[in-house]
This record gives sequence, C-alpha cells and structure tokens, in this order.
Amino acid sequence: MAKKNIILEEILKQYKETTNDNSINDDKNFEYFVAEQLLKDENLDEDEIGSGLIGGSNDNGIDGLYIFLDGELINQVEQVEGKFREMKVYFHQYKNQYKIEENVVLKFQNAFNDIMDFENEELNGWNDDLKDKIILLRKTILKTAIFAINIKFIINHISKANSEDIEGNSSYWTKVENLKKSIKNSGISRLDVEYAFIGGEELKNLSYIKPEYSIDLVLKDSPLTLEFGENNIGYIALVSLKNYYNFIVENGKLQKHIFDSNVRDYQNKTTVNKEIENTIKEDGNIDFWWLNNGITIIAGKDSTQIGKKLSLKNVQVVNGLQTSYSIYNSLKDVYLDDFEDARSLFVKIIICDQKDVIDRIIRATNSQNAIPSGVLRATDTIQRDIEQYFLSKGYFYDRRKNYYRNLGKPRDKIISINLLSQCIVSLVLPEKNPSRARSNPTILIKKDEDYNSIFGGDYDFQVYLNAVLIFKKVDKELKKLTAKEEFTRNNKVEKIIKLFKFHISRVLISEITVKGTPLANDLCDEKIIEKIDTDVVKKAILTLKTIIDEYEKINSQSIDNISKQTEFSKYINDKLNEKFKAK
Repeated sequence: MAKKNIILEEILKQYKETTNDNSINDDKNFEYFVAEQLLKDENLDEDEIGSGLIGGSNDNGIDGLYIFLDGELINQVEQVEGKFREMKVYFHQYKNQYKIEENVVLKFQNAFNDIMDFENEELNGWNDDLKDKIILLRKTILKTAIFAINIKFIINHISKANSEDIEGNSSYWTKVENLKKSIKNSGISRLDVEYAFIGGEELKNLSYIKPEYSIDLVLKDSPLTLEFGENNIGYIALVSLKNYYNFIVENGKLQKHIFDSNVRDYQNKTTVNKEIENTIKEDGNIDFWWLNNGITIIAGKDSTQIGKKLSLKNVQVVNGLQTSYSIYNSLKDVYLDDFEDARSLFVKIIICDQKDVIDRIIRATNSQNAIPSGVLRATDTIQRDIEQYFLSKGYFYDRRKNYYRNLGKPRDKIISINLLSQCIVSLVLPEKNPSRARSNPTILIKKDEDYNSIFGGDYDFQVYLNAVLIFKKVDKELKKLTAKEEFTRNNKVEKIIKLFKFHISRVLISEITVKGTPLANDLCDEKIIEKIDTDVVKKAILTLKTIIDEYEKINSQSIDNISKQTEFSKYINDKLNEKFKAK
C-alpha cells in the first residue's frame, strides 16, 4: 500500500470543512472533491456536481456519470433540442484508498456490456439513479444520431494511490485496451474512448488550478481610450485572432468561467456558428472585423494598460460569445506557432465595478441579438436585490455561476438560482409543486410566465432565503437518517428519502405551520428554521409515505415516476388540506 499523501489529506480535510456538514463522510467528501477537480473545465456548480454522483449500492463500478452536449450538462432529455456537434460522457469510479484494484476495469467491462446493449431495457440489478442516467444517455445518443456528432467516453479510475505504481502493470492496461475496444465495437459511429488512472498526486495538482479572472490581452496597436465623467474609462481596440484565442484559452482549454454564464449557454446550434467559422477559415482576403460585430469585455477598476497590453482583472466576456466559441473551435487544432493571420477582431473593453451598471451593459449589449429573455434573468433588479439581501445574512446568491465558489466562499453558504427556484416552486407558490421542481429543475425559469410567478410575487426577501434554508435543513437531517439503519432498512422509506426531498420539505412546512397550504408570509419568520429537527423530519417522511401508499392504489406507476408527476403534488396538497382542515 502506498504511503499517505499528507498534502492531499490536508486538502481533503479543508475541502470537507467548507461544507460545514458533519453528515458527509470521508468517502462522499472524496467523491465531491474528485468530481469537482476532474470536471473543473466544465464549470459546474455544487448542485450540478451532486446530480452526477451515484448514491447507494448496485452501481456496477460507476460512481459518477456526467453527460455533456456542446458543454451543457444534460440531466433531462428535454434539454436535447437543436443541433449539436459534440457529446462528452464521463464515467468515474472513486476509490478513497491508497491501493489500486485491478478488478475496477473488469467492473467497467461488465457495466459497459449492459450500457451498450440498448435492447436490455430492464437493467435488472442496477441502482435506480444509475439506471436513470443510462436511460438518459441512450436517449441522448439516439436523439442526436441524426446530426452525426462526435461522441467521447471518458473513463476514469481514481484513487489516492501513486499512478506510477500502475504504469508498468501490463495485466491492468491489457484489460483497459480490451475495454476500449469492446466499447468502440458496440455499433455507435464516431465514438472515441479515453481511459485514465488518476492518482493522489494528480488530484493534488488539479486542486492547485484555480479559475483565473486576471488575464492579459495583447492588442494590435495602442487602444483608443475613452473617459466618461471622473472615474469611468473604456477602450476600443483591434486584437489579432491568434491573440484573442490565447486570451480565452488556457492549456488548450476554453476558459468557460470568463464568459458570463447568463448568456454563455445560448449558442445558435444551426447556422450562425458555422458561418462564423467558415469566415475564419476561408475569407482570408477580408479583415475579420469588417464582417463581425466584435466582442464586449467588462473588467475591474484595478485593470491597467501599458502600451499595447491590457492587464484585465475580474474579466467577463458579456457579448460576442458565438464569435468567441467559433474562434476557439476554428483554431483549437491549429499549431499556433505557425499560424500567421493578419486579420483582426474588434474589441470593446469597459472598466467597471458597479454591479447594477454591469447588469445594464450585459442586457443592452445582448438586446439586439436573438437571445430569449429568459437567458438574461440574472441581470434583473430583483436578482441583484436577492443577492444583496442574502449577503446581508451571510449567504451567497450565485447570479454569476461559480463566482463565489471561485472566491473561496463556504460551499454550504452558496445558493444557486436553480436551487432557489426549486424551493420557491415547492414551498412558496400557492400551487406548491415539488414534483415539477424535482423533474426538470433546469427549465423552471425559462418561460416568462414561470419566471414571473417565482420572482414577480412581491415576496419578502426572507421568504426566499427561508425556502432554501428549510430545504437545506431537511436535506441535512435526511443525511443523518440515512446513516441510521433502523430508519432506512425499509426499502420504500429509503427511496422516499432519496427521491422525494422536495416533497418531504413540502409536507414538513404544513406540519410546522399546522396549515394544509401555508402562505408565503407563514414562512417569513427567521426562527422557523429552529422548528426543524430530526423528529419533525421523521414525521414528514411517514406522513408522505402514507400519502404515497394511498396514491399508488389509484395510480400504478413506479415510485420514481410518481415523484415527478404534477398530479401527485396536487394529491399531496389535497391530503394535507384534509389533515389540517379541522385544526
């Protein structure tokens, strides 16, 4: 067995402390840590990382599974709309130990024999969470087949051992080659397979890599400097395609975190990107900036200019994202040392630290583009107000995705827009629909009608915060209960704890307010969180179990499907109104 990696152990210890959650054991902490390191380039938030971790037994050697289409994490088949160019799927096996088990490869082999057998729809003996992921993967592959996209499976065996100990093990690597060959021969075209063992040193070094928001931009000439008022400054400049590529790329990877996440995920997957790429590759006799609207960059007040170089701090690329992605896709396979191209990109740089002004810039610079209004939600005044209120209470509302995590703020204090929306839909809105919150969290605020129902109701800001804190406290108590075998040895109760967290929270607010349908004002008291303990969570679970038992008599669905049905949310509301009617 390898010697302990003292530095890695300290890093893991400090990482665990950022959760402030004693219910997370060392193995679960290791899984979160590893997934975050290996998927760092994908810029996932805490909830997204957790969505790919496979809990429980019968995982067939797969502890983590993440599906990406053109950089977007896919958790629901409804997200697979439009044309895509690339699919990446990560398969992880986490081993929180200092030894290397060769049978991990055999487990992968057995798992992929089932995964790639699309006729095996039952997947008997598989963990429910993993079964759902595999079904989603298959549907995604079939739904995108018409586009002949490139598919890459990235398989990682991870432990704290020294990777050098496995390098010369021909038996291990022969099994790996056989695994890769069998996957490639499964009948899916344009499928590539990568396999890597990730050891303790690799994990330690990955943890040292932090998202960089301070980046130098080398211009073609000294910029035109424009001042407005006493403290406002901006620059207009031209930058070569090569230098702009170097600005947005580090170690061959696109720096996704510098692209404002509110607009980053909107990319026209049909013709626009292709036209831009064709212009880059084929129209060398016309300067690029003549044909393109250019890029808008926002940077902090401590940015500096020396001659042709801008040293930009706290960088956000807020407009021209399709152009940026197209430049990256066009040049990523080019050997840049030999790349000679005189063409330029037009760049507008605004130096500003005022959040309200930044939001106005983001909205204004994107208002002329065919971007749905839902993409710009986080620039709304209500979102800024929620962020400021949460800050005053010691919490961090993640309007700019992963901004606070990258600043090193405690993970348990960071609240995503998605989680807040789920909690409001489950606990605050009059119709209280935890099933909808669970089934499709990524699209809760896509439509104006849905967004306005969540953020246009004139709710007290403490209600927004309490909704999340109620769910978080319930989730924390559920983790404690899952560690107690006497409570979870009932298979149905175990599934309820796993699949119905928002539903349990919904039932709980009726229990603690003694009302079938609590109003928003009933959740306004800061002290309401103090009423939540293990006993009241147990009571909510058992109440919900009784409701599920009764619902199953009139609806013969699997318990997983029931958890996603809006009709079941209505049934819960009716039953709770009956229960508390006389009180």
